[in-house]
Amino acid sequence: MPVLFRASARSAAGPRSSPEPTSAARHHGAPAPRVAPGLAADLLLFDPARVGRGPKRRVFDLPGGAPRLTTDALGVDGVWVNGVRVADANGPLPLGRLPGILLRDQTEEPR
Repeated sequence: MPVLFRASARSAAGPRSSPEPTSAARHHGAPAPRVAPGLAADLLLFDPARVGRGPKRRVFDLPGGAPRLTTDALGVDGVWVNGVRVADANGPLPLGRLPGILLRDQTEEPR
């Protein structure tokens, strides 16, 4: 049976993997993250009985055609970013522009 896991709900406390508010959110009065229409949330749908890694394979998608090893995820039925489905059981969907924003650690100096 597939399970819907809230991989990351964005709140004042930052990205997280639990429906319970972080201690920082509780102490600063931030609302607990939740999944609802119109709210930003990243979701992962998976089947715990099938989760695993596929066989290793070599791909040549690095700059200059350099090789790397990869394995496909098994048991993942869907991934949503900001409410937009970006992957299904076959892998990433061809969307063009991707939803969401790149999150960076704000504690480090810019490089």
